[in-house]
Amino acid sequence: MNCKDVTEKLYEMKKGALPPMETLVISTHLKHCPSCMAENNAINKIRAIFRETLEPVPDAVYRNIKASTAVKKSFSIPFLRPVPVTAFALSLLLLFSILKLTSAPKNQEDELAAFVYDSYAQSVETYDDEIPSNIEYVTYAY
Repeated sequence: MNCKDVTEKLYEMKKGALPPMETLVISTHLKHCPSCMAENNAINKIRAIFRETLEPVPDAVYRNIKASTAVKKSFSIPFLRPVPVTAFALSLLLLFSILKLTSAPKNQEDELAAFVYDSYAQSVETYDDEIPSNIEYVTYAY
């Protein structure tokens, strides 16, 4: 690592946001580079000044924050929680069944007739191009 990379990552290292291997590389660099060590010392001094000048949070403010962020228990009926999920699932099933009914043939006989017709049409197209006019029979010995 060069000095520029180290100085850019010093703040992240102080916060503990770097992986252990990268922290070790930076620490090793700091031991051997006086200019980066000076930058590190300056950061430490600034952090110490801020730590000393901050005042503790008054108890009243702390209690107000805690009260406003506390989870309030409300009345709930446990068996009604899955109702929205169930309603959504049922509406999807209804929608799919309506779509299937509108696109399905009127009865099974029509469906079978369409299948037979499609199969015949496909076989005629396939075999007309592949079978020569003079068919030769080939026997295989197994």
